[in-house]
Amino acid sequence: MAGLKTVYTKEQRFLWKLQNERNMDVNELKRLSVYIYRMVTSNNIHYSQLSNAGYLHHHNVNVAILAALLGINIEIEVGLIKRMIFGCLVHDIGKLWTIPTILDKPGKLDMVEKGIMDTHTMLGHSVISKFTQDEVICAIVRDHHQYFTSNNNPEIDKNDEKSICAYLCSIADVMDAMLSMRCYKDVLDPQSVINELIKYKVTDEYINMVKNIIFPKEAQKVAKTSN
Repeated sequence: MAGLKTVYTKEQRFLWKLQNERNMDVNELKRLSVYIYRMVTSNNIHYSQLSNAGYLHHHNVNVAILAALLGINIEIEVGLIKRMIFGCLVHDIGKLWTIPTILDKPGKLDMVEKGIMDTHTMLGHSVISKFTQDEVICAIVRDHHQYFTSNNNPEIDKNDEKSICAYLCSIADVMDAMLSMRCYKDVLDPQSVINELIKYKVTDEYINMVKNIIFPKEAQKVAKTSN
């Protein structure tokens, strides 16, 4: 897809500068968010077009694109989608300061390690809040894991900007995490993603959107023909 490589490169540079210089160019990220929005709305994007290499800059961009696709489908206001994209681009910045041996462990984390890993959301929130007071962006960084921690997935109010954007980021996060490479697992199949979302009581409205993004086009045609 035209422009995707550029977006990955810009996100990688942004993360490097944030980690090594403790600096964030908010206006540059806003411009990148607008660019991604335009890219999403002018292309028929499918997950197969995205990188599944699993690097953090790939993941952040993928989540931003996937969340934007979901947001467009439920007709979120354009300005809010752009803010959500920004939030997704920084949703995992807390991992920049997570102990590398935990972050890159090629196996299941023990309880202590998982507890340390789980702090990345609050750590990321403490960092992002120094650069922006946008409540939507800060909520995405802080809350993008809270919807998939139990089988009692809370009702999401589409009129609550913070909740709906953090929720869409969380769905996109699960999608990309399962479909991309990780040091502790191989790429999983699309049906595994659907099963995971169903387990956490994600509604059919979102399940159907996800299917259109991640299932091969051929499989979608077969499904439509059989209905």
